[in-house]
Order: sequence, then structure tokens, then C-alpha cells
Amino acid sequence: MTYPNYQDIEVPLLVEIYKRGGKVRPSERGGYPKDIYETMADFFQLSKEERERDIEVGGKVEPKWNNMVRWARRKLKDNGYLVSPSKHGVWEISDEGKVHVENLIKNRKI
Repeated sequence: MTYPNYQDIEVPLLVEIYKRGGKVRPSERGGYPKDIYETMADFFQLSKEERERDIEVGGKVEPKWNNMVRWARRKLKDNGYLVSPSKHGVWEISDEGKVHVENLIKNRKI
């Protein structure tokens, strides 16, 4: 398996945040068996190597996959599906995002 396109990450990420109650800290499990990065990597069936591959961003080295998920999150935010909550590091679904996911479920698109 190769990495998915950034756009392909957006809907599964939004749905996962919705399923977790609409608010997550991406690197915390919050009562779930895996954090959001692991859950998305499982969804896309990424190999161990793909999960562990690092890239340099702004002088820092970080997992490429985590960076890709964060870019998808940013696009969701830009499109109004996520909001900027008062707490740093929290990803929160907007009312518009909830409606979008519920419409996808209703129309059996997910």
C-alpha cells in the first residue's frame, strides 16, 4: 500500500472524530484502543515502514504519516468542518461537519 492522497484522508478523519464524540486530542487515545494517527493508518492499511517513515518539516523531524493527517485536518478546518477550540491540540468537529457526516451516513456514502 502507498500513502493515500491528502484529500482521501479527509472524510475518514472527519468520521473518526465524529465517532469519538466530536472532539479529540490526536495523539491521545481518550478511552479508545488507538490514537487518531494509528486509527487512520489502520484504515488505510499502511505498512510499518510507512507509519515510521520520517520527514523534515521546518527543521524538525516527524513521522510523514502524522504530517499528512494534520494537513487533512487543516483542510477540514479551512472548509468549515472543524473548528478552532479554545484548548490547544484539540480537534473539534463543527456543526457543519456534524451535518456533513450525518448526511454521508444517511445517504450510505460511508
